[in-house]
Amino acid sequence: MTLKDLIAVKRVVLIAFIVLAVIVTAAVVARAIMPSDFIVEKATRALSKQTGFALRIESPPSFSLWPRPALNIEGATLTNPSFPSKPIMRTRQLIMELSLLDLLSFRVRISALTVKAPQIDVTIDEEGRGNWHFASTHTKTGVLYPAESPTPLQDSARDSAAGGESVAPIRIIDGRIHYFDARSHTVFDAAKVNMIITPHGLYDPLDVEGELDWNGEIVGIMAYVEHPMALAGGGTSPLDLSLNSRLVQLSYGGLVSLSGGPNLVGEIDINAPSLRDFAEWVAMPAPFAQALRAFRLGGDVELQDRTITLTDTTLLLDTMRATGDIRIEPGDERPKVTANLRLDRIDLSPAKFQITHSDGVGSGDGAKPGPTAPGWSTRPIDLTSLKGVDADLTLVASHMIYGRIETGKTMLKATIDNGVLQADFSEIALYGGQSAGRLVLDASHDAARIRAGFIARGCESHELLRDVTGFTWLDGAATFSLSLAAIGHSQSELVSSITGKAGLTVTNGHIRGLDMTRMLRSVSRDILTGWGAQPDLSTAMTVMRANFTLDHGRAINDDFYFMGPTIRITGRGVVDLSERSLDYRVESKPVESGKQSNDRMITKGVDAPIAIKGAWNSPLIYPDIAGILKDPSAVYEALGNKLDGHAVSPSGGQKRDTGSTIDEDSRRRLNDILKSLFDSGAGYATH
Repeated sequence: MTLKDLIAVKRVVLIAFIVLAVIVTAAVVARAIMPSDFIVEKATRALSKQTGFALRIESPPSFSLWPRPALNIEGATLTNPSFPSKPIMRTRQLIMELSLLDLLSFRVRISALTVKAPQIDVTIDEEGRGNWHFASTHTKTGVLYPAESPTPLQDSARDSAAGGESVAPIRIIDGRIHYFDARSHTVFDAAKVNMIITPHGLYDPLDVEGELDWNGEIVGIMAYVEHPMALAGGGTSPLDLSLNSRLVQLSYGGLVSLSGGPNLVGEIDINAPSLRDFAEWVAMPAPFAQALRAFRLGGDVELQDRTITLTDTTLLLDTMRATGDIRIEPGDERPKVTANLRLDRIDLSPAKFQITHSDGVGSGDGAKPGPTAPGWSTRPIDLTSLKGVDADLTLVASHMIYGRIETGKTMLKATIDNGVLQADFSEIALYGGQSAGRLVLDASHDAARIRAGFIARGCESHELLRDVTGFTWLDGAATFSLSLAAIGHSQSELVSSITGKAGLTVTNGHIRGLDMTRMLRSVSRDILTGWGAQPDLSTAMTVMRANFTLDHGRAINDDFYFMGPTIRITGRGVVDLSERSLDYRVESKPVESGKQSNDRMITKGVDAPIAIKGAWNSPLIYPDIAGILKDPSAVYEALGNKLDGHAVSPSGGQKRDTGSTIDEDSRRRLNDILKSLFDSGAGYATH
């Protein structure tokens, strides 16, 4: 570097030093000429002009020049002149950064405003007036309108804008927000509020960006307000808003008014990875939300007078998709949801609804649920979420799923009132047939109470009974009716307490795994080899019907009737729902073909008592010895009077006449022979 270059550099440094010294000197002189009280007065006026609020300082401020001119205020209160008794903000420290050039011109202009640890109180009084705006808005149902005349704040904004003044950005550090609506006693509290509010002008849009902590979750906020001064003054402004947290992402675009509380008309989109977690976070009363994961809602939204109306809505719940309209009203004691929705499916799979009971299992209403039932879940059931919301729902689903049960098109109207859910199914496409009925879930007591009444016609019995009860051995067209009531804290207790009536008729089908006609026609051989079910066997059926009385988990039947082309069966017994078992005794009569002059079928044979006992999906089927011995003479004839390979007559070696009885010696011989036969065959019981 040459000497000439060094001299040039020194000149530049010297000039910069002189300029800096002049600025500092001018600032010091300006500071000396303008005392703190003057600066504070000018600054508070500027703040009032920018915000419309009155600033009250609790202690003498301090002025600093480095690193930039600023007024430091320890303790300050911001109040809406229209609500002097309800300050909108109290802050621990307020820093007003001042424009140096304006100070040199002996003017005070706030270039930036930093608010540290503020307590922001947003209040709506009993008359619906908010402490943040200055004039009432004029609204009409479904439409938001700005105030018809300029408010004091809007006049101030226009005057300031005309004067060419800009608005300083506001930075909030570690603040708290408290919202209270005296009409509904709604409370909202947020902590760790860190935001930057950037106005583009006194009467121009502003941007908001930051985050806050609500109910233990950090929520990111971005907003664009087109007319902030009109909004603060009780009017309407377009708003773009997005909220992002671990539990929910929300976006809104439309109009907003803050008069009498938030009012919205626009479009909304809400996306939550887990409805269960989201509902718990916001303390939202959502029945069975514990069971649901992915949740998304989008559509047109209107919020007026604390009532939310969603139209042309698309709702996603896990794998379920619904479209339609939803209305949510605050209600006096609990919110009420009214909805008209079309769904691709209603999935009520028990795997989704593993609900726990938080208050123990003692019954406090005097009713006695039944004992637990083996094979049924003992997981406690909690329906108390039904008490948190009332509802009036009209639903049409392409199909409905509950465990293995799957229906076709389902139409229902459901109401929830004070913890009682009543669902009226006007149409259920059920396994090739049609069904209708009513289901009532009552959560108004400690133990869950269920009432149900259904009828169905033309259902395919194999698929229906397989999915509902686990029966796999019955085919045909089924018609059934059901009316029941149950009470309990778990599925097991509910099943054990079932009472009511049921009826089942199956036509034009067959019994799988069992050829009862062949067994009766060759009774001696089949008894010896056993009557166990075999996959390749079946019994044709013209009709089967039975009516049941339900009594504490037991279905009692005394009119069982089965008619097939070659066999007729009657009987009675018990289906134990709790134990999932059968205990039946049936009387069967084979029908053999034979030609007579009138070409009619003739019936020959004997009533053959059969015991059906054991698990209902694989019962043991064996001869009832006690039943057979009630008519041993008929047994002789059925066996063709041949026992142990020799002809045997019922009395003294002489063939008996039809209708005669046998002597005691023959009865004992028959008893011994039958017992030996049955005791040797496949382990079947003989009692």
